[in-house]
Amino acid sequence: MRLEETPQSAEVERIYIATRTPLEVRSRFGAPRNRPMTYSRIDVGVPTSHSPGNIELRNWRNPPERFTVWDYGRFAGASSFRRSLQAEAAWSDDVTLVFVHGYKTGTMEAVLRFAQINTDFRQNARSVLFSWPSANDPRAYLYDRDSALFARDDLVDLIDTVTTDNTREVAIIAHSMGAFLAMEMLRQIALSGQDELASRITWVALVS
Repeated sequence: MRLEETPQSAEVERIYIATRTPLEVRSRFGAPRNRPMTYSRIDVGVPTSHSPGNIELRNWRNPPERFTVWDYGRFAGASSFRRSLQAEAAWSDDVTLVFVHGYKTGTMEAVLRFAQINTDFRQNARSVLFSWPSANDPRAYLYDRDSALFARDDLVDLIDTVTTDNTREVAIIAHSMGAFLAMEMLRQIALSGQDELASRITWVALVS
């Protein structure tokens, strides 16, 4: 489903998403934990005037000067998600980069932040956002902490999904409370004796 045309001068970042959060692109993201996992992808146009570290959104009437969500597709399940991810020819690196967002962060905000990170660091790995069910509210710290704990199994399953078949390595960038979730996920893998799965994780960056 194409939402709007991307300016030819813009750089396009393709982000794959695994989440329990509702993925209605034009609605507010956040909250319920008991929804089924969904898998999708979003193409984000990054403006040519982009400054490193920023997500330019103010000039919403002029796509060449702001981040633009312009294409969205949803997968039937984890298998079709993995096949599409593995089939991507645009990426040269045989590593999947997984981004785990932080406290009070909605899925759309996390998508844009990941696109900004990819652009700024000029990375060329397959890009997967793991969006755990944050309440997206600064008053809901305890809710978010519990949601992060709830998401441990989902993150373990995602790491296994994206490293099956021909891509055997994954790198993780985890921000804020996402770093807490990433450490809990690693602890769970270690305690369960999944040494082969642990060996597929090449590095983890914990970002405050």
